[in-house]
Amino acid sequence: MTQSPEGLKIKNGWNGFALSLKIYIPLSIIAFFNESVNGCLFDCEYPSYYLLPRRLALLSALILVIIAGASRRKINVDVYDKWYATGVIFGIIVGVAMFVFLTILGWASEIHGW
Repeated sequence: MTQSPEGLKIKNGWNGFALSLKIYIPLSIIAFFNESVNGCLFDCEYPSYYLLPRRLALLSALILVIIAGASRRKINVDVYDKWYATGVIFGIIVGVAMFVFLTILGWASEIHGW
């Protein structure tokens, strides 16, 4: 069944920002614990899953950029507000900053002598 245009909820900038943070908050927590257990600075033996959070963060950023670009298309005007893509991009920036901060914080945690 189709919905009338009045019943459709238009996704705005806050929805895009929240989408990015829904992805980056769990990845940041995983990266924190990964670094606090496995992190070292030079010449280390890492487990096979060590780089997985970083790869997932990069892949998520690429997918979110594609989503932001797709939301700007003229065909999606009735679903996305003009600020949705901006919210996604700001969410990526904040999410990556949080990911890097928690990764560094996990590496410098008390397991490594902080």
